[in-house]
Amino acid sequence: MKWTSSLAAQNSASLATLRRTLCLGQGNFALVLLHCNYTSLQGQIWQALQAEAELPPLRAVSVGPKAQSLLELLLAVPERQEAALVVFDLDSVRALDNLLRATNQVRDEFRKQFQVPILLWVTDDVLQALSRCAPDFKSWAAAPIRFDLAVTEAIDLWWQTTDRLFEDLLLAGCDHFLSNDELGLAPGERRRRELELARADLNDDDVRLLPLSEATWQFILGRDAFAAQQFERAIAHYQASLEFWSNGDGYWELCLVELANRTSSELAPRFTNPFLQQKALLLVHLGFAYSRQARARADDRGTWLAAQDCWGASLEIFTVKQHAENAAQAIGLLCEALAALAAWDALDELACYALEQPAIGTTRDRLARIYAAFARVSLVREDAAAAEYWAQLALDVGPLGEVSAATYASHLLQLAQAKQQLGETTTAMQALEQARSLLSAAQPPATVLTLAEQDKQRLYCQVLAQLRDRYREQRQYLLAFRLKQEQQWVEQKCGLRAFQGLSPLPRSETGTAEQAALLTVSGRQPEVEQLLERLMRSDRKLLILHGAPGTGKSTLLRAGLLPALQSHILAAREVLTVFQSHYLDWETELCRVFADALRQYRRHPQALASPAIPPWLPDRVGAGSVLERLRPAAGERYFTVLIFDQLEDFFRHHPQPATRQQFGRFLYEAMRLPFVKVVLCLREDYLYELLALEAANPNLLDDNWLARENRYPLGDLSREAAIAAIQYLTKQAQRPLEPELIEAVAAELAGTDHCVRPLELQLIGAQLQSDHITTWTQYQQLGPRPKAVLLARSLEASVADCGPEYEAIAWQVLLALTDASGGRPRRPRQILQQLVGLRRSPLAVKPNSALHSPTSSSALALVLEILCGSGLVRHIARDDSYQLTRDYLVELIRQHVRQRTEQAYTRRLQASQLELARARRERWRAALIGGLMAALAAAAGLSAVQAQRQRQLAQQAAADAQIAALSASSEALFQAGKQFDALIEALRATTRLVAIADPTATPTTFPQATQPAISSATQLRALASLEQALATIQERNRLQGHADIVWHLDFSPDGRRLATAGRDGQVKILAAPTVGN
Repeated sequence: MKWTSSLAAQNSASLATLRRTLCLGQGNFALVLLHCNYTSLQGQIWQALQAEAELPPLRAVSVGPKAQSLLELLLAVPERQEAALVVFDLDSVRALDNLLRATNQVRDEFRKQFQVPILLWVTDDVLQALSRCAPDFKSWAAAPIRFDLAVTEAIDLWWQTTDRLFEDLLLAGCDHFLSNDELGLAPGERRRRELELARADLNDDDVRLLPLSEATWQFILGRDAFAAQQFERAIAHYQASLEFWSNGDGYWELCLVELANRTSSELAPRFTNPFLQQKALLLVHLGFAYSRQARARADDRGTWLAAQDCWGASLEIFTVKQHAENAAQAIGLLCEALAALAAWDALDELACYALEQPAIGTTRDRLARIYAAFARVSLVREDAAAAEYWAQLALDVGPLGEVSAATYASHLLQLAQAKQQLGETTTAMQALEQARSLLSAAQPPATVLTLAEQDKQRLYCQVLAQLRDRYREQRQYLLAFRLKQEQQWVEQKCGLRAFQGLSPLPRSETGTAEQAALLTVSGRQPEVEQLLERLMRSDRKLLILHGAPGTGKSTLLRAGLLPALQSHILAAREVLTVFQSHYLDWETELCRVFADALRQYRRHPQALASPAIPPWLPDRVGAGSVLERLRPAAGERYFTVLIFDQLEDFFRHHPQPATRQQFGRFLYEAMRLPFVKVVLCLREDYLYELLALEAANPNLLDDNWLARENRYPLGDLSREAAIAAIQYLTKQAQRPLEPELIEAVAAELAGTDHCVRPLELQLIGAQLQSDHITTWTQYQQLGPRPKAVLLARSLEASVADCGPEYEAIAWQVLLALTDASGGRPRRPRQILQQLVGLRRSPLAVKPNSALHSPTSSSALALVLEILCGSGLVRHIARDDSYQLTRDYLVELIRQHVRQRTEQAYTRRLQASQLELARARRERWRAALIGGLMAALAAAAGLSAVQAQRQRQLAQQAAADAQIAALSASSEALFQAGKQFDALIEALRATTRLVAIADPTATPTTFPQATQPAISSATQLRALASLEQALATIQERNRLQGHADIVWHLDFSPDGRRLATAGRDGQVKILAAPTVGN
């Protein structure tokens, strides 16, 4: 036939079979599968079928990417009984498995509703999905009718792909990365799948791709690796592709100055590389990969230099090819590399060159970036006025709306830095707040961020860090701490933060893709499968997941069990998961999460095959309303799993027996309902609460909740799993650690029991990242106990967030939340206020007069909020009390406070010793001056009155210095803990003072009249040292009179006398009244 002449010969038989099937199937339902992997070939066959007059009428039905039911789609076709239905684009459906499962469940409806053949175009993947998800529906069809692409057409497909790919990239511009996903070439996309199949078919026929097509394939693979942030692999693919595109002479050996000074005729080559445009695009992509790799490595100058070379070469090629727009975009990339290399003079020259290019001014965004480059150079040169001018010009040229929010925010950041250099802190903070507002409003909802979104998040972190510094300078420590939390959350979200640490991040009811992958690499996936296996058993209604604090129970539920349940079938039903983790008002929260779960299930593709589920709005808020909604579940097509995470919070918030009994009755009633199961997750030290809950409800005694078959203990990670987890986290965050360092950290954490607590891994990893420790050598420098050092640094960093004025209060609060036995007592706020107010810490600093008093309630509130926010302290709302969150903190806090106290006393002792030495020097100086003055008086033959006056002055100075020295000595001895010796020195000072006092003066007056005259400051110091010693001295007996050590002593037989013998050769006999008791 004529319509078969344009098709490949191997498809003629398939076409004949299809024609015969259509002719014989008129008026009857029949399912026909047309197996073809290529859209172009489908189009050819469809045109041929439409051109055949002898065939029955055909009607094309296209399935959209969001299709959820094939039956409903075909029922909506008008006049569906008058023509055979040909279904296209099944391979484009995103939730294809769900659509096919729903089709399989209602397969009988197809026979009832249709009396015409239904033709399904299927690819290899769709055919496999049919066999897997709809085997009963597929069994109605005969063997698929296959159509294959000819060899010449497969080669032509690759040629077309090459032309279209580079054309699209040139049109899109080279100032940003356009992913394969946006071009329809991502893995799994139809175009990509056709290319792969054509390549495989050619290999099967012993036909190799042309070098051009192979270079294109390497380019596509490199773009895949780059989008997946596998930059090493991307560079390898790009370089393999670049070998082909580099054929012929190029212009990358020219420098920028030569390029600017030459005319087009002078640049005309004798032999032109026919692939210069492709080479330029390859160089741009290679520069992208080098720059991303350099960002992931600290101070990787060599990689930035490679990026500079690539972008510089692409700029020259685009200039020679007279692609002005692409050349202007390459200038922006080259500016980025020069700034990263701190080549400020070169950046200044390049920006000046850019202003001379007409293409720079064609877009506001491009011109604003050049002005921003000038501002950056001015900031580095500390020319604040010029930086302010250029930054403001960039904002004026590229107003918000004309440029992206991220670009405008970057210009605001430069303006803020210039204002700060000018001393205009308030204006700088206003600019930072505006930038923060712009970036926070543009937060992407996706959990997996694109590279452009990651750049935006990095800028967001820079703005938050600058703003945090400004608030700390203003002594607004609480606002600064909240900014720190916000920055940590952004870093965690965009992959800049490998470890979470102790700081609590915002909760989510579903785990992220990163958490799910972490479960796999850390060996937790078998745990998920065992939990799932228990829930699938018909004789298990309750599952209790328990473990020590920090073992990762919540992560296992959110990132492991929840996604697994949503993709599994329980008792031939879809699973409705209700997840609760907040219990302050547990009944209201239960109603909320249950309504949310129903709402999400109604939007789920698998729910479309079920009877309509109306929205649930309870008449009253309470657990009874949930039970009423659960009871009719037997007539619906879903299985409900109630998950209560962090159940220990319920017991902390609700100590009342009545509330606990109510919760126990709810669990009992729920587990009595069909198609309902319960999962409880709590710390193992709260299992006894379940026993009490069971004992308080008589109906629960027969259930034996804590039986072994109901409990699932979750332990720590093995050393090998911890190593795998560290490697995965640091790789994802592009913060690689040396293998030796990873081994050392895992060994330190594992200890003698060879188990690693996930929470400790997060804590140590977070501190390693904060201290920028990436090598084993740096880790060794921490000393013999690096784990203790890192934990102490983490604790100090959290306390430092309170501000230097309040650090002493923070340590007092932390110390008050510990006890000598190593416990973590709960302290009400009122008790903490009293303890902080009464204790006089040697660590305290003098408060700033502009701030609140360090012992005021407002200061305590600030400290408590920061400590709670950092994860060190937990607030129990019901009695307004506080408690440390972890047991290991107790010893750390007490040891740290003890060390700081000892250091403070040592500093005071050293200061007193220095003061004592100074007083002694003054005494000797006074004596020397006195002697000198006396000698001078005698030698000069002065009058007796003058000599007497000089002697009086000398005696006065000597006496004053002697008393001051004795007082200083008393103070130093007191600080050293020698209270009795301090008392002796103080008595000597005051005795000397009394000895020279005027006997006619009133003894109660101050200062005392003395001869010679003693200054009031010296008198006060002597009396203060005596008062200080007397306040702490205890009554003792001391032997007096011996000039050296006493070797022997003995009482007389009657006990009335004591004989002593000393090394000074003296024997003394003391009477009983002197000895005392």
